[in-house]
Amino acid sequence: MTTYPALTDIEIKWRASGSGICLIVEAMMQLRGLAGKNQVKDATIGMTQNIGGSGSNVVTHIFERSA
Repeated sequence: MTTYPALTDIEIKWRASGSGICLIVEAMMQLRGLAGKNQVKDATIGMTQNIGGSGSNVVTHIFERSA
């Protein structure tokens, strides 16, 4: 679940690299407490998943905030 509306400044800036990197940037912003009004309170774990091609390529990342 993304906490940002589609095509925000972040996604537009990273569009050339694909939307998957946008999800990772957003997850890092959440875990670092930098997401502003979209911040999830006390976020400690983030997950991103990107499905590419005809659905045959799936990449999932799990992130955890270090103490």
